[in-house]
Amino acid sequence: MEYKAVVDYFKSIFHGNGSDGLILRERWIARDGLFERLAEKFQLAVFTGRLRWEAELTLKRCAPHLLFAPIVGADDVTRPKPAPEGLLKICDECRPAQHWYIGDTVDDARCAGAANAPFIGIAAPSNPRYSELVDVLKAEKAVAILDDINQIERVVMP
Repeated sequence: MEYKAVVDYFKSIFHGNGSDGLILRERWIARDGLFERLAEKFQLAVFTGRLRWEAELTLKRCAPHLLFAPIVGADDVTRPKPAPEGLLKICDECRPAQHWYIGDTVDDARCAGAANAPFIGIAAPSNPRYSELVDVLKAEKAVAILDDINQIERVVMP
């Protein structure tokens, strides 16, 4: 099967017809107050492998009171992750601040490495390939590997 056909089929299920897509079933994993506390000390930004509008829709639905800026999506770059273009755009816009890139895939870790940004990995113990993911994130020089995003404060705000 052609890659484009698989992507198109996935998008039809994920986007749906505007009222029934799986995108509307996404749930916010962060506990109440986590990103509010982070936003008091840090500028929050997003570089996603998804289309920007998909990320914006989820953020508006789940955290409308929080500001994530900039938001860089797959449609804002010429090469997808692990290429660092999107992360470098964010770093350039947010200078001279300290940056961390937080993600849950090897592509996220490699993107951070290529951008020379410290990477914090998320590896959920419920992932059937948890041990393998932890090993890969360690090999990609993650500065920390957490079970979920709710542990992030212990790394960035010790």
